[in-house]
Amino acid sequence: MQWGNCNISKVSVDAATGKISLVGKIDEADKVFKNTAKVTWLANDPDSLIEIDVMEYDHLITKPKIEDGDDPADVFNKNSIQKSVAYAEGACRQIQKGCYFQFQRRGLHICDKIMLMNRNMVCNYIPDGKLTGMSTVTGMVDVKASAKGLGTVEKKKQEGAGVNEAGEKSKGQLNKEAAKAKKMAAKA
Repeated sequence: MQWGNCNISKVSVDAATGKISLVGKIDEADKVFKNTAKVTWLANDPDSLIEIDVMEYDHLITKPKIEDGDDPADVFNKNSIQKSVAYAEGACRQIQKGCYFQFQRRGLHICDKIMLMNRNMVCNYIPDGKLTGMSTVTGMVDVKASAKGLGTVEKKKQEGAGVNEAGEKSKGQLNKEAAKAKKMAAKA
């Protein structure tokens, strides 16, 4: 953090593993960080890295309003908890249950379970109410869909049906349906 800009001179990708390797040189004198790509990195040292389970929570109900006759199984979001694994520097071992902290460019979290023996630390992401994240790394929960009262599962159902965020069918979906109706009419 704040070392200076790094000029990347070589990028290579291992075809077998997909591992990306960068070669670069830090220019400590260049402190102009505006309009530069931000990269967060950790040393590849197993003794100083820890794995953290990051939990994100989505809405429990997949529709804005439950109607009479709705089957609870149809409106309950069975995928309301999403887990991803993050890596952090060893100093995070000192975080205690209930402590709030911010992962750089990832947002505010609270420690739910501390790291013990072979069990990962568990941290819950605390939504900030913004529709765009602090990072280009997206979370597992679709924040824009949640803000509209749609659970992630319901959003995916709509996308599969060619429905946009406003609940309207896309031109492509309307054209597909028109072609299908035309085909069925020709067969009849």
